[in-house]
Order: sequence, then C-alpha cells, then structure tokens
Amino acid sequence: PTEKEWEYAAGGGEDNEFAGSNKLKNVGIYKSNSNNGTAPCGSKKANKYGLYDMSGNVAEWVQDSYDANAYSKEKPKSSHIKVIRGGSWNDKSRNCRVNSRGYTEASTKSEMIGFRLIRDN
Repeated sequence: PTEKEWEYAAGGGEDNEFAGSNKLKNVGIYKSNSNNGTAPCGSKKANKYGLYDMSGNVAEWVQDSYDANAYSKEKPKSSHIKVIRGGSWNDKSRNCRVNSRGYTEASTKSEMIGFRLIRDN
C-alpha cells in the first residue's frame, strides 16, 4: 500500500493511538511483550476493519519513498530510502503508533520488517 492507504487501514475508522486500541498491549507485539521475536499473526486483537498486527510484530514497508516533507504541498522525490510503518517486536511503543513513521534503505533485509499485500476490488 501507499503510506496514506496504510495509515487509513491501520486507523480502522477510529481515532486510537495504536491500530485498534489506545493500549498497545491489547493489539500489538512490541519490545515489552515480544519475548525477543515475532508472534503468530492474529495473536492480538484486530482493529475495527478486521486487520491484525498493524501496530507491532513486524514493521511494514509501504510503497512511498521517504521524504521528511511528505505531508507538505511539494511532491516527494523518488528515493532509495523507503518508509516503514507500524513498528516491530523490537520497538518501543512510540514507534508502533498509527502516526509513527520510520525509514530505511530499500535494500535492507531484517526479521523486523515485512510487507502487507492489498488488492483492488
């Protein structure tokens, strides 16, 4: 998904700090409850759209290149630095918030980063 699509889906039609709750422990696997690794998908509560693991477990690549001014009126430039969203099992809670943005080289390989497939109807 694009970054905008990811944030819309993670929000689940609500105004929560995390995807599905204001308490990360209810919806996400993160540094405080991860046992130093991922957990099976769906082991925590889904958000209102029925999506699991949008906060924590593994951070997710999005289609967009990173630009510190991405929300300004200027069009972001294409880059080899890509946005990641959602935080991982190794992150503190602040990195798992719906509005938290991270970034890394597009060539990065990590057990803490994955991706989410979407489809158009």
